[in-house]
Amino acid sequence: MNIETNRLILTSWQDTDEQSLYALNSDAQAMQYFLHSLSKTQNQQFFAQLRLRFVQQGYGLYKVTLKNTHQFIGFVGLNHPHYDLPFICPVEISWRLLPMFWHQGLAFEAAQAVLQYGFDQLKFSQIMAFTAKCNRPSWTLMQRLGMQFQQEFQHPLVDIQHRLASHVLYSMQSSDFRHVKLEKI
Repeated sequence: MNIETNRLILTSWQDTDEQSLYALNSDAQAMQYFLHSLSKTQNQQFFAQLRLRFVQQGYGLYKVTLKNTHQFIGFVGLNHPHYDLPFICPVEISWRLLPMFWHQGLAFEAAQAVLQYGFDQLKFSQIMAFTAKCNRPSWTLMQRLGMQFQQEFQHPLVDIQHRLASHVLYSMQSSDFRHVKLEKI
């Protein structure tokens, strides 16, 4: 299932996309709010997981390209965390874009389309998002999308002393998405 917006196409991944994903996952600036950039081997494993989730679920973290040039800009999509969190997370929305595509409203455009797909087509009643507390650009985007702050928490996979340990959790209910969407019309 493809998702299209005014400027973007969100699709599943093809064999030929692995190198583009590696360029994103090995970019120091794009990965500054993660524990580390991915090695080629780690990226191969991540790529295989992305593709497997599309096969198993029919959705996942979508490859995002510009509609007019088909240039890869990153990924935005829905994910089910596969580790224990201090809250129940039915599904989360995630994004990661190459830095040259930041500050153009592209992450917002893609995330809004993914939220709509998640609520309207997949019938999720709630979608969450979380990031390191120091990642102001991501939690600002969560707020712009109309998501509501829920809590701060210590990420279970990050050492308590690490600068990325403290995280913020935002969420949105299906009914809130419809309300936010109507306000913007």
